[in-house]
Amino acid sequence: QLQMMINQKRAKALKEQNLAAVTPEILSPPTEETCLTKTIAEIDLMNKIIEQMVQITKIDSGKMVVNLVECDLVPLARDMASTLALNLGEERLKLEVIDPEVRAKVDPSALQQILSNLISNAAKYSPETAPVIIRVYAKENRACIAVEDKGIGIPLADQKSVFSKFYRSSNLAGVATEGLGLGLYITARLVELQGGEINLTSTPGKGSTFEVQFPNL
Repeated sequence: QLQMMINQKRAKALKEQNLAAVTPEILSPPTEETCLTKTIAEIDLMNKIIEQMVQITKIDSGKMVVNLVECDLVPLARDMASTLALNLGEERLKLEVIDPEVRAKVDPSALQQILSNLISNAAKYSPETAPVIIRVYAKENRACIAVEDKGIGIPLADQKSVFSKFYRSSNLAGVATEGLGLGLYITARLVELQGGEINLTSTPGKGSTFEVQFPNL
């Protein structure tokens, strides 16, 4: 008798849980426009993943080619900031030029991808109103671009693995994520192919700074 009552209560609780899950969609069924938007987003994500896998195959097989040219990193960073500000908002994306000219030999296309990855991650793992700062400067004999955020940060135990394939931070519970965790791996490899290095400074709950360095000219 007692077991029967327990089973009945479990069945009732499960029914209520399922009803609660479907009620919002019954009351507000998704529109055709919402479904189309979701489908386009899913297609875009799948295309991005395919592009990343193709790029990783080239990198790991030594077939990835970069074309190094002498550049001033300041206008490159400014152009990238202007482009990404269209989505993030000019009030959120800040560019700080510490030195008026910062020269290095880089592949401009690869550098654009590096900055896009770092800035997108910074925005994704930060509060919507928190600033994302791009800083361009020379340090000793290095040309540097840093991307700083005020987001969730990365635990110290995870920081040594942050540039590994399929990396996911252990503090992402409750944070919406997409993709396979390949962006930072590709970013680091692209930096290395240009003779540079990338460093991370992060404090959980306060934010992260990714600094990319190239030999200065």
